[in-house]
Amino acid sequence: GVAFDARVGEEQIPTAGIRNIAAEDIAFVQSLGRVCRLTAQASFDAGALRAAVEPSLVRPASPEAGVALNLNLAWYEGALGGRRSFAGQGAGGLPTASNVALDLQDILAGRRHMFSEALALARVENEALYRRYLLCLPEEADVPFAAEREETRGGRRYRITRPARVEHVHEVMKKIDGAFFAGIEE
Repeated sequence: GVAFDARVGEEQIPTAGIRNIAAEDIAFVQSLGRVCRLTAQASFDAGALRAAVEPSLVRPASPEAGVALNLNLAWYEGALGGRRSFAGQGAGGLPTASNVALDLQDILAGRRHMFSEALALARVENEALYRRYLLCLPEEADVPFAAEREETRGGRRYRITRPARVEHVHEVMKKIDGAFFAGIEE
């Protein structure tokens, strides 16, 4: 809403977390010279809003790799101003208490949405959103994504995919018990 003067239903955005990451997956990520971070991405191109929330493998020198513990980093890129970054407390202790108090204040005042109803309702169109992924799978799991590289370590299969449609990766991987996946930031 803040970035694109639009609001979307949360159910439209593919989401995945880090619940299924295993110690051996972290070791494999490190062997690639990457760091895993939970990221949210959104863009507005040619009239289409594209968005996803998922783990991403970033380079150690990237600003995202330096975000630790309960900190958050948000950035946007504008045509005239370039990239602007903002960092700060995201959760825990006083930041969480402050946000809970503000949420309760909004509820008591009858405000039920973070963004104004005056914003146009937008549809997320991820059909053209593709990324490369690291898939961490049980050895016997079968997935339909073409591999750039694949190897097996200790009963886990690691596949780096060619660019794949984000929504399709989310759909398939959520059906595989014990699987973990992360987009690869270029």
